Amino acid sequence: MSETQKPQSQQQQLDDPVAAIKTLVLRRLGRFAQTRHQLETYLIKRGFPSESIAAVLDRFEDAGLINDVEYAAMWVRSRRLIRNSGPQALQRELRERGIAAHIIEQAVSERDGDDRDCALALAQRKISSLCRYDAVTQIRRITGFLIRRGYNPGLAGDVAREVVRLAAAQV
Repeated sequence: MSETQKPQSQQQQLDDPVAAIKTLVLRRLGRFAQTRHQLETYLIKRGFPSESIAAVLDRFEDAGLINDVEYAAMWVRSRRLIRNSGPQALQRELRERGIAAHIIEQAVSERDGDDRDCALALAQRKISSLCRYDAVTQIRRITGFLIRRGYNPGLAGDVAREVVRLAAAQV
């Protein structure tokens, strides 16, 4: 293929990068919500100029098509509902997606449900798979599980001891 016969998408990228960026962003947002950082990273990898990327993403933010505040709130709700994720896990996941610290703090502080209740529900599901272990091992494994899910170690330990104690009382 010669220089003059470049594929149409590459030719469009060279002729009008702004139009190509708009097309790609709309296509990605049509599939699933994304943060500004995620879109920017994707477009940089595709080789678009930074100033064109910033201009298009600014317009999309002004139009409300990219909204990191709504994205963070939606992410916290869904992770809390589906995985019962704790605050540290939620913060880490949002940081990885390029959300600003003040937006993360707001979204995590406005989450639904009590951390203890969520951790208790997780621990109660986990205890059934640990019945062949002694109480100390059960506590250690449940505590580690809850910490990995984003709960602070103190709460995780308290909940693990409570669930193991309740399971032992039922036997």
